[in-house]
Parts: sequence; C-alpha cells; structure tokens
Amino acid sequence: LEEIGSVELAAALLRSYDATRDDDLVRRTLAGVEALLAAIARTRDLPTFGAVLARGFVERFPGWSYTCRTLADARSLHQDGSPAAADYTAKFAARLALRVDADESARVSRASTEESREPVLAYRNLFTDAMSTPPTEGDLETAVEWSTLVMQARVRLLER
Repeated sequence: LEEIGSVELAAALLRSYDATRDDDLVRRTLAGVEALLAAIARTRDLPTFGAVLARGFVERFPGWSYTCRTLADARSLHQDGSPAAADYTAKFAARLALRVDADESARVSRASTEESREPVLAYRNLFTDAMSTPPTEGDLETAVEWSTLVMQARVRLLER
C-alpha cells in the first residue's frame, strides 16, 4: 500500500493490528503465532505448519493451508527487512487460524475442555487488548479509501 501511494491506509491497517517495527517484538509475534498454529493443529488434528509448508497445499484443508502460508509470508517479510508488514501479516494469520479453529470446532466435537482452551490462551497472548486505540475519524475515512481501492481492483479484474 505504501508503494502505491496509500501511506495513510497502510498506517491505519498497521494501527488496527497494533503492528510494530520493533524487531524483537516482531520475532515474539512470529513465535507466538507459530505456537498458536501448533496448538490448533494439535487440538483439531490438522497437519502441522511444517507439514503444510513441505506439501505447499493440503487439499483437504484449504483454509488451514492458506493460514500456514500466511505465516510463512510473514516470516519472509521479516527476513526481507519489513518488520511492520511481518507483524501485521503474522497477526492476520493468527486471526485466520482462529477462524479455522472455530470451523473445525463446529465440524467435530471438542476433545477436552483443557485442549480447547489452549488456542484461545495463545491468541490472547498475541492480542492482549482487543482495541487498545479506538479508530479515529481519519481511520474511518481511510477504511472508505481502502474499500474504494479494493472495488476498483475488482472491477479491473472483471474487465479482463
């Protein structure tokens, strides 16, 4: 977004995920999200993060595969020297993981109460404050800008 001139939009997205440029904090976020994925994989009998990356895609679990790839993208962004983008992407992967966990929970019965709490606790460690900074009027305007940008991109794709 910054590269295409949407600096305010990029900043709003980073604020919405409380993304940081601090390298140590980003490393902790990456490790925390990996722990979250490991906990969900254990409780839901899903392939591990490493197994998904080795296969590239697990047809039976497309959402889980996408979640694992998103965390891998976050690692790549960090290695490429984009800590804020890495932090945002890792936290986005955490939210995807919780969605997969909820979907799997609806599909199969929970193994035990303690196991089912493990992913929730790991998630809470990543997002200690649900909304530590409420959105500003500028953030809301930026959200409209983002929606417009997405719609324009969709129209261009449909015109092809």
